[in-house]
Amino acid sequence: MAPTLLKLSDASKAQAVHAVEVFGPAATVVPYRDEQEAAQLIARGGGSLVTSLYGEDHAFLARMVSEIGPSHGRLLVVDPAIASAHTGHGIVMPQCNHGGPGRAGNGEELGGLYGLRFYHQRLAVQGSTDLLASLQASAANLH
Repeated sequence: MAPTLLKLSDASKAQAVHAVEVFGPAATVVPYRDEQEAAQLIARGGGSLVTSLYGEDHAFLARMVSEIGPSHGRLLVVDPAIASAHTGHGIVMPQCNHGGPGRAGNGEELGGLYGLRFYHQRLAVQGSTDLLASLQASAANLH
């Protein structure tokens, strides 16, 4: 497929751009009036793996992290201090969460340490401090 760039004329009325996840050499320009509308439009997507934010205004970047963070698994926030040294948009790194809420990876993908979770059992144990210390000591001896 040839690279395709689309542009919405009215983002508030658009439906498919928020409901259909398109991969490949395709993108849609979604115009917005202000940062509040941008955050609302982003949330309509139902979750995203990663988003990149670029800017010099740290107050703006901090507000946007707070506003759009719940809709993403990871945010790459680029300011001039890291502009020439960041990893790039969407690069999967084993130490980072790669997956977002909703349909965007169901919270994480199977890269790095996250992939090992299928082989581990998580267990919370409540008990006396003596019993817990004994369990902790015996667990340390296994390693």
